[in-house]
Amino acid sequence: MSRSLVTSTSALLTHYSFDLQGYGLNQLLEVWLGKYPAKWVIAAVFEALYQGRYKASSVDRILFLWRLKGQPKHHFDYEFIEVVSAGLFQSAPLPSVVLEKVNRKEVPMRARYQDRLRADNRGGLQSHEAPLAA
Repeated sequence: MSRSLVTSTSALLTHYSFDLQGYGLNQLLEVWLGKYPAKWVIAAVFEALYQGRYKASSVDRILFLWRLKGQPKHHFDYEFIEVVSAGLFQSAPLPSVVLEKVNRKEVPMRARYQDRLRADNRGGLQSHEAPLAA
């Protein structure tokens, strides 16, 4: 993830007082960036804000579901991004970076199928492994 997107993601999580569930901000970002395409992470934070879910576990859940689908499916638009990020960022191109279509190849197919198999074997998506268990 580019430095500006990491900084922007950190700013959003901090400004909106996300419940980090005892983890450090940098620790969460490292875990997410190790599992998901960079553009997805900030988009998932915006999606969690849009859904009114201000927890790291919500962001993790959104990322997990997007990985199962092989692509992000967000419900927010440019206007929402502009409203929630007003005064937080100095670079105007942030919304286009977040809403840019993400190439399906950014998530390895094997990872998508492994997650889907794990979810199926456990009786559904609601029982996927803890987001930060390693």
